Formats: sequence, structure tokens, C-alpha cells
Amino acid sequence: MEDKKKELRKIAGSSMSIMAGTLAFAALFSVYKPEPLTIMANAESADRAASRPGITSDATGTAVDDHSKDVVMENINKDVVVEEESSEEQNLEAEPAVVVAGDESSSSSAIDPALLSDTYVKIPKAAGSGKALVTDNYLYRTVYLDIDNASLKDYKNIIPVRVKKDKTYDGDLENVLLPPYITAFLSGADSSNTANQEDYDKADKSEKKSKTGDPLAAFSVSKNEDGSVRFSFTFNRLYVPALYEDNDYYYINLQKPKDVYDKIIVIDAGHGGKDPGSYSLDGDVAEKNINLKIANFMKDYFDGQDNIKVYYTRTTDSTTYLRSRADLANELDADLFVSIHNNAFYSDGVDGSEVLYNQKNKETITKSRKLAELLLKSVTETCGTRYRGLQDGSGIYVIHHTNMPSVLVEVGYLTDTSDLAKLNDDTEMKKCADNMCKTIVDFLGV
Repeated sequence: MEDKKKELRKIAGSSMSIMAGTLAFAALFSVYKPEPLTIMANAESADRAASRPGITSDATGTAVDDHSKDVVMENINKDVVVEEESSEEQNLEAEPAVVVAGDESSSSSAIDPALLSDTYVKIPKAAGSGKALVTDNYLYRTVYLDIDNASLKDYKNIIPVRVKKDKTYDGDLENVLLPPYITAFLSGADSSNTANQEDYDKADKSEKKSKTGDPLAAFSVSKNEDGSVRFSFTFNRLYVPALYEDNDYYYINLQKPKDVYDKIIVIDAGHGGKDPGSYSLDGDVAEKNINLKIANFMKDYFDGQDNIKVYYTRTTDSTTYLRSRADLANELDADLFVSIHNNAFYSDGVDGSEVLYNQKNKETITKSRKLAELLLKSVTETCGTRYRGLQDGSGIYVIHHTNMPSVLVEVGYLTDTSDLAKLNDDTEMKKCADNMCKTIVDFLGV
């Protein structure tokens, strides 16, 4: 089982590098047969994926799904929605899953059942369909399947077959109560309705689950500008997707994150998009950008690790709901949640670093405090900032609503001249980020 997890980690982690478009493969990679997908993208397919409308590559090589508001439409009322993509873009992260399929070596006359878990989705192949690519927008439990050389008319009336624990679902979807931020995402709305959130919070837990056990909550089919066809799947919980195919079907295998990864952490770049956070005294530096820079430096570090899986609440300047940040960590059953922030005051001279943690959660207080102490020591020693100590973060949403050891790191003060100079220094912040990552790795004992 440990070997299988390590191999799965390597395969899933390798998806980060395929979007860079700088690697050329002379031969196809093959892996231990029961593991996901026997082939990875070559340079040409990686370049195509990176240039596909709706999928771009950020500075770190991560696939970022800037799909339009109109592409993913809600399918709660059982109707398959077919939409053309609009040119208006919305910054929403998507992470490449394992997966470019379509070469001869990755297809066979019939799928080996040993490759699949007890939960998966299968889509019939239309004649002439080409390579397929899966990307994962895990913040919204959404997975995208893009199929090259495909015609929308061949796929628009298809209802995907869903399998969970030997039970097959091949009809219309059940009405399922989803968190309002996911409903808003599906409908292309800018934000979720407060009243809807309150209704969701009050609803009986049994109403929030599919009565049938169907893993799929919503799906749509659309056509990309490059001619490929996109399936958008939104699930009732968060899964790790992997793509397979045989001569007749594309299969999206679905596993719970903890069944794939030994250690999971969530890095949260505070604020973002329409929420700038604090500002420097001159108004030139927004907190959201410093937070993101530090988080992406941490991403650079963790991308080189194969023993920890890291999820990010954002890797671009996108608006991210507080609820979705906490839900992501809880659905992952993450081992740690680390939120990156920076402080501000109304005048210069107040400086230093501090770390907040939940002092009221008896189940996590010991580990949270220990992690907070270690990270504060790391930041102050690396950056030379003043040690302001540990603070109670139990009133902060993302700290209060996460179930695992959680901390919020206030790296420095945007309103202090000395701290701001350090925060603006990329070399200093990379050192700070690297040492925080090393501290986290040591804390987890991996």
C-alpha cells in the first residue's frame, strides 16, 4: 500500500511539470500496472494544454484554469447544459491531474478493472476523438475533461455513467444541496448569497447528501475555442482524479485524498482578487500580493517534494471565499492548515512578526501552538523581524472553522518602513518561505 501511495504521489505530482512545456520526452513513461495512467504528456501535448483557452500556465508552471463564467453551468435540475465559452475570464485555479491519454500505448480493448477504485465516471468515446486531458479545480470539487478532435454534437446528449461501490448510476442527477459558494461558481455569479449560506448552514445534514450515493452533483458539456470538447464535473465531495481510457470509454477514477497521500497540508494565501487586505501607508503595496508571493515561493519549494501533498487556496490573484478555504482543508482531512498574511497599522514604527492559532480548540491546541512557535521562530530568525509573540486566532474564520492544527502567520507590517523593505525583497521572502517549508516538513516528521 505504501509503494502504491508513493507511486500515486509521483504520478499526481508530475502533472505540475507537464504544463511547463520545457520537457521533451523521447519515450513514453510506463508505470506499475495498477497505478494511474501509463503515459504522460509529451512536450507538444503539454504546450497545447498550456495554450488551450481556459488553461494557462502561471510563473511556477502550474496550470491555472481561467475559464469563463459561462462555461460551467449549474446542472442541479437534471438538464445537461451546453454552453459556448465566452471571452470574459474569471481567475479560478485548476491543477493538472495525472494525465494526458490517447496514445496507442494508453488504450486497450478493455480497461483492466484493477486500475479503477470503487468510484469513477466513464464517458463513451465518440468516433475520431483524440487525446484527453484532465484538470482539477479542487476548491470547487470540479474536474474538467478536455477531448481533442471531438465534435460537440457527438457528446452534448451524453449522460456520464457513474459508479460508486459497485452501484451504477446512469440516469439523471439527483437534486443535491451544495455549499452556496459552489452554486455561485457553477452559475458564474461573483459571490454567494448570504441568505443561501444561512439556509445551507441550517439545513439538516441528511439533505446535504445525495440520497442515492451518486458521486456526481452537476455536469456540463461545452466547446473550447481550439475545437476540443470540455466536460465539467462537479462532485459531492473532493476527490483526486486520474484519467484512463480504453477503446470505448474515457474513465475518470476518483479517490479520497487520504487514500492517495500520506501527508496533506493546505497553504492559504490570504485575501486576493476583490479583497486586497491591508495596504502600505502610501497605498502602493496591497497585502494580497505579498501574501501570494510568499505562498507561491512555498509552492516552488513543495513542488520539489514527493512526500507531502500540498493544496493551495489560490495561486493567482483570484477572489476566494473564506468558507471554501476552510472547507477545502476539512474535506481533504489535511494534516495542517497554514494561512499567510501581513499586518498593518495607521502609522510607521509598529513592526514585527506574529503567529495566531486557535487557543480554544482542545483537540488541536497543543499541535497548533507548537507549529505556531516553530514558524514564528523561523520567520523572525530568517527575516530579522521583531518577535511579537503568539496570539489567539480563535476568532478568525479560517482558524476557527478548520478541524486540524491551523495557524495564521503575520510575516510583517506593510506600514513599517523596515518590514516593508523586507516584504518587497523577493530574495528575502524566498528565504523566509523556504525556511517555513522546512519547518513544516520537520514538524510533520517526513
